[in-house]
Amino acid sequence: MRTVQSFIYLFIFFSCSQNDEIMSYSGNIMTLGVQLTAPTPDSTKYHNDLIHPCVRYIPEGFAGHKWWMVATPYYKGNNKIENPILFCGDSREGELPPLIWTETCVVEDTPSVGYNADGNIYYDGTKLWVLWHENGTESCTANNAARCTFGVSTIDGVNFTNKRLFTTVESATEDNEMCPTVIMFNGKLRLYACYHQFTPVRIPKGLAIWDINNNDLDNNSFKLTKIVNPIYPSGFDFWHFDLFEFKEKLYCVVSNEVADEILLGYSDDGENFQFYSTPLLSTSVCSASYLYKPSAMVLNDIFYLWYPVRTPNGNRLYMSEMNFNEMNFSGK
Repeated sequence: MRTVQSFIYLFIFFSCSQNDEIMSYSGNIMTLGVQLTAPTPDSTKYHNDLIHPCVRYIPEGFAGHKWWMVATPYYKGNNKIENPILFCGDSREGELPPLIWTETCVVEDTPSVGYNADGNIYYDGTKLWVLWHENGTESCTANNAARCTFGVSTIDGVNFTNKRLFTTVESATEDNEMCPTVIMFNGKLRLYACYHQFTPVRIPKGLAIWDINNNDLDNNSFKLTKIVNPIYPSGFDFWHFDLFEFKEKLYCVVSNEVADEILLGYSDDGENFQFYSTPLLSTSVCSASYLYKPSAMVLNDIFYLWYPVRTPNGNRLYMSEMNFNEMNFSGK
């Protein structure tokens, strides 16, 4: 589902998802950051290539580390190696995020048919959960679905439970569980996902919200409860994203499918999202390409942004940082 058809989006007006203003800006909020070191296992298979990072900070530590990340290789566009790989890292002085990450394991290896994608991390206070999105795999077929979201948990970052089914999509023409992202907000555990129609034309249809009984990942699955329509600049197709909470707001960082922009948005209620028009980063300004799915958080008033960048040797992860109180957005 990664075929780039960006020219279509220039002519599609999806009134529920976009505002009436044409996006215009002369700069970015942030600048291109530092390249991280995150070697993959089996370099002949994965080539140290990584996209779609999901970074989580656990202040009290988990399995001896405070920083955890899942990311997926996508070397030369090969979705057969798009497997969720778990990494850990240690804080630098002053709880600064790591610049060096260590792989702990491949959470789910290449299926016999179809492919994995879109890893996500959630820490429940005891166990670390890793979720991912399967497309056309044998596990999807076994559940009478075209696509499924599965997850596993671990107490040591190395050994995992058997995978559990969390969501299913039967349709082959649309997907409302892309880029599954699990987060607790206002006491409610939810899974958020991009909702996209693929045929007869490609249309971003909003943000799908899935709820789960009793906030219980061990015993329950997510059920689709509503579709919301983020407000973002026209010409931008809402694609892959991550969420974080800060000062009682739920923030969202998102890239479009062509992956040449990253936007920041916020919500007071966890449902209605408003995005700033000025990108955090854009290819047209910083020259970096394939910014495929960011992850972000605020720690000690510093906003950290993780994202991939295409290099001559493949996709590599980068991190930018900026004082959150000094971020100057033009327009909402």
